[in-house]
Amino acid sequence: MRSLLPVAILAACALSAPARGETLNIESVYPAGSNEAAALISIRVDRFGGTDGEALAFRIEDSLRGASIGGRPYFQILSAGSAGMAEGLLRGTAEAEMTVRRYTEDREECVKDDAGKCTPEKRKFKVRCQARRFELSVMMRLTGPDDALIWSDDRPEVYEDRGCEDASNAPRTGNSVVRDLVERVGKRIRIDLAPYETSEQVRVNEGRKGLAKPDGERFRQAVRLTKTDQAAACAVWEQLDSIYPDHQPTQFNIALCDEMRGRDESAQLRCRRIVQLDPRYQPARDGLARISIRDNARRQMAAQKGR
Repeated sequence: MRSLLPVAILAACALSAPARGETLNIESVYPAGSNEAAALISIRVDRFGGTDGEALAFRIEDSLRGASIGGRPYFQILSAGSAGMAEGLLRGTAEAEMTVRRYTEDREECVKDDAGKCTPEKRKFKVRCQARRFELSVMMRLTGPDDALIWSDDRPEVYEDRGCEDASNAPRTGNSVVRDLVERVGKRIRIDLAPYETSEQVRVNEGRKGLAKPDGERFRQAVRLTKTDQAAACAVWEQLDSIYPDHQPTQFNIALCDEMRGRDESAQLRCRRIVQLDPRYQPARDGLARISIRDNARRQMAAQKGR
C-alpha cells in the first residue's frame, strides 16, 4: 500500500530553501515515500490507458531508469512487452481535460484629440477574457507477483491560467501544458518509489557568547571559513570543544560537521545533548529529524539489498 512520507521530512525539506548566514553543505539520501516499493529490485512499466497514458508511461519509465544512488541505478526497469520477469508491475491511465470559463474585464483609456494626444476625457470599454483549467487525471497501481497492491496514486495534476484579448503574450498551448503535467507526475513517482540524494545548506550557529576573547575570534574565523574551507572550519570548532564542552554553538556546529562527514551517530548524540539542555533549540531538533530520515533511507536500501 502507499506509505506517506514521515512528517519530519516536511520540516527537513524546509531547510533546503536558501539559508541566511554561513552554512555547511549536508549531503543526504532521503527515503522513498513507499517502503514497500523501495524494497523492489525490478519494476515493469506496463502500457497505460487513456489519451495521455502512453506519454505518461514513457515519462515514468525514463524517470525510474534515472533513479540512482551513488551513481548506480536503483531499479531494474523493464518496458511493456520486454522479456523477463519483474517483481513489480506498474499500470495506469492518464487523461487530460481542459475547461474554459469566459468572462469580461473593464478597461479605461483616454480619448485622443486630432493630434493623437490624450484629452481629460476617458472611454470605458470591456475586453473578453478566459480562465483555463487543465487537469491531468491519473490512476496508477504498482502490484507484486501475487497481484497484491504495493503502491497507488490517484492524485491529479492541475494547471490554471487567465488571459484577455488585449494581453501582450499569447497563452500557452494545450500540448505544452499537458507535457508539463506529465513531467510533474514522473518526478513525484521518482520520489515516491525510490530513495533520492539531496544537498542542503544548513546554517551554522554564529554565537560567541561565553567564549574568551581570543577563542571568540577563532570561532568567528571558523564561521568565515565555511565559505572557503569547511573542513578547516570544523577543525577549529573541534579544537574549541575540549575547552568549551557546554558551549551550545560550538557543539551544534560540530554536530553539523559530523553530518557533513557522514558521522550520523556522533551528530545524533550531540544534538540530543543540546536538546536535553535546551528543548526549544529548533536547529538541533531539525538535525535529529534529518538523521532519522536518513536512517529510514538506509533501512529501505538495506531491505532491497537483502532480497
